[in-house]
Amino acid sequence: MLTVVTDNPSEAHLFDEATAAELASVFADFDRPCTLCAPTVGRALHDRGIAATVLDTDLRFADLPGFVRWDLRRPAYLGEEYGVIVCDPPFLGVSLSQLGAAVSMLARWGGVTPLAITYPARREGAILGALRRYNLRPTGYFPVYRNGAKAGGDGIQFYANFESPLWPNERPERAA
Repeated sequence: MLTVVTDNPSEAHLFDEATAAELASVFADFDRPCTLCAPTVGRALHDRGIAATVLDTDLRFADLPGFVRWDLRRPAYLGEEYGVIVCDPPFLGVSLSQLGAAVSMLARWGGVTPLAITYPARREGAILGALRRYNLRPTGYFPVYRNGAKAGGDGIQFYANFESPLWPNERPERAA
């Protein structure tokens, strides 16, 4: 019997199916999407027939095409250029400097790569400061996780440097 051991067995860190599908609809418009610690988005992209790089330590997703076991704490340069990076980092055990270094490596040390990243809204200043070169803005989009947690209010929000109809803060105001 084959036993798969994973570094990250919790379901709590995974987006629910509806959230993964919504996000896949956004990232499907980009060439060469990269999902970093967001394997359910990688699976949703794959289900749409879109090749994506799926970077994670969670071996439950090792069957996905494009899966690379990749650790934010010890990032390895892959030499790839991505059209967009979506990241749902662990908030414990990875410092903002480690996160920033990993994202910068994936973005090939440039600041122009489209990036969408989750982070606790109460620590907004910290993520915006740590990744200031990417010109992130709060999107108003709060993902839902498999454990049923809706991360609204002071919960987990997406920050991005590109516009999307999915981001409530980016939607044009409706005429009265």
